[in-house]
Amino acid sequence: MKEKYSYKSEWIYLVGFGWMASAFFMMLLGFGLSDAESAIAIFVIWGLWFISMIVSVFLLECMPASFEADEKAVTFKLLFRTITIPYSDIEKMEINRIYTKVIIRGDVPHYEEYFNIWCKNQAYEFHKAMDIDMDTVAEHPEQLQEEFEKGTFSQLQNYIHSYLLDSL
Repeated sequence: MKEKYSYKSEWIYLVGFGWMASAFFMMLLGFGLSDAESAIAIFVIWGLWFISMIVSVFLLECMPASFEADEKAVTFKLLFRTITIPYSDIEKMEINRIYTKVIIRGDVPHYEEYFNIWCKNQAYEFHKAMDIDMDTVAEHPEQLQEEFEKGTFSQLQNYIHSYLLDSL
């Protein structure tokens, strides 16, 4: 079983606030300089900083991730990090779904699916926004459970359970 997905990092708001605060102070510094060369240097630095901010916010907004499950282990790839979890190390798995309301303008309310895995020596948590048509669910609330069962991590949990049961 192999799946690609993206998720919104929890760090996006903290990083965004830090970027805005540092931009404000850099602009104040640029306006306070009297000679033109120093002011131009500050504004060039500010421009480069602004480009890096846009890239950072974009990456934090939709972090690329994927997982691949085979007969012995599941491997998660998160940007520059790879986590391999052998099925023999898994002690417990749990899925939680949380309804997320709009926090910033342009966002839409959605369900987040959290997949927690507890191993012998470490705990892991992975999450992603679920692709659920909220209008359809509002008309037919009984479909919400079906949508939960079709979730990416629900399918992964069932896949892993089938291998864990076969190994017993």
